[in-house]
Amino acid sequence: MSGPSEPLLLSHIGADDSNVDHKTRPEALTFDSIVEHSLSDFGFWQLFQVILVGVALFFDAQQIFITVYTDAYPTWHCLNHTICDHSTSDICRLPRSAWEWDGGSKDKTVISDFGLECSSSLLRGMPTSAFYIGGIVGGFVLALIPDDSLGRKKLVLFSTFAMSITSISVIFSTNVWIYTTLKFIIGFSRSQTWSYALVLISERVSTRWRPRATMIPFTFFVLGFMSLSGIAYLAQHSSWRFLYLYTVVPAIFYCIFLCIFALESPRWLHMQGNDEEAINVLKSMSSKNKPYLESLVSVLPLEQETSEELPRRSSVLVNTLLGGASGVLCFVLSVLGKTGIAFAFELSTFFCARIGFNLMAVYMVEMFPTCVRSSATMMFRQALVVGGACCPLIASIGRDLPSVSFAIFGVAMSGLGLFVLILPETKGSSLCDTMEEQEKRDQAINSSRC
Repeated sequence: MSGPSEPLLLSHIGADDSNVDHKTRPEALTFDSIVEHSLSDFGFWQLFQVILVGVALFFDAQQIFITVYTDAYPTWHCLNHTICDHSTSDICRLPRSAWEWDGGSKDKTVISDFGLECSSSLLRGMPTSAFYIGGIVGGFVLALIPDDSLGRKKLVLFSTFAMSITSISVIFSTNVWIYTTLKFIIGFSRSQTWSYALVLISERVSTRWRPRATMIPFTFFVLGFMSLSGIAYLAQHSSWRFLYLYTVVPAIFYCIFLCIFALESPRWLHMQGNDEEAINVLKSMSSKNKPYLESLVSVLPLEQETSEELPRRSSVLVNTLLGGASGVLCFVLSVLGKTGIAFAFELSTFFCARIGFNLMAVYMVEMFPTCVRSSATMMFRQALVVGGACCPLIASIGRDLPSVSFAIFGVAMSGLGLFVLILPETKGSSLCDTMEEQEKRDQAINSSRC
């Protein structure tokens, strides 16, 4: 019988077990080593859990880019050709009886439905702006929620469900002001879906498989906004409200599946003192290691297979430097008139920036302990939002010479990328749960360098 002060995980081990040396038992059977060993195989159920959570970014991407189709300026044609010429006439100066929207449908897009065809560009762009403002506000507000308040799974579920319910409410909008308000709420509710999903996935895989597993949600994000073109094509003769309906209904069903089948982070459960439930989660995710988890007497391997992975810091630095150099070369070649080659470097800049961002996401997860990991990734997400908000300003600077924008992006990417040199290397390191563990690990890394 274990004492009241003995950790639950160690109490499963018989005191008279001769297979485990008494001096090495506390180090060998830390919760982190148990997680690493039990999840080392990355079986089918682990892959299923990663995909299940990663699909949240599929629906997140759809709501980000859906305004490209719902808020587009629809095409029109003349009815009275004596006073109307489609190539030269301005519909705002024509009587309403002289022209008609293509397809004869008034509610094809938000602009035609709410009569914004002659409104200012500020009013037409207000719903999209409200969405991104909601994302910025939500990022800072939701970052104040303590990491130990709800749990990883509930945060992913609540953010996706709130986004879905608000999005389906959009179809009942009667004017642009209600529509704009709902877009703000959508942006607010989904502002940290990406962060919640990334943290949940990273805490349910071992160190060896973490870089690969965290790439899966980014793949679903790309597939999400790619799918919009197909959905918009199928709904091209329908109201813009159906486009919201077609994207939101699957998201609501997804929330049901997420609630039923998704498992909580075992590391978060351990931080809450629910060690027995954490062990049950590990058993569900790795049936192969059930005997080990039930006994907890096996000696864990001291070495981890991480030699196949490149160092985090070097990988981020190389991508930022190459991407920045490609951006500058894109500008130089465009000035020299070699647009074909410049386009190749433009693609290279985008590729390096995307890979560097994905690597930094993994880096952020590994640098911070479980107790603050969610908040840290939220701030990382906010940096992305702030950078996106600066893009229109940078693009306006290069209005006369568009390639100058890539020069600015390139210099910023390479310059800011150098800051990675002051960060610690995290390749092959396990995830810490408390600030004390993180400090000890950092001290050990610094001591090994001396």
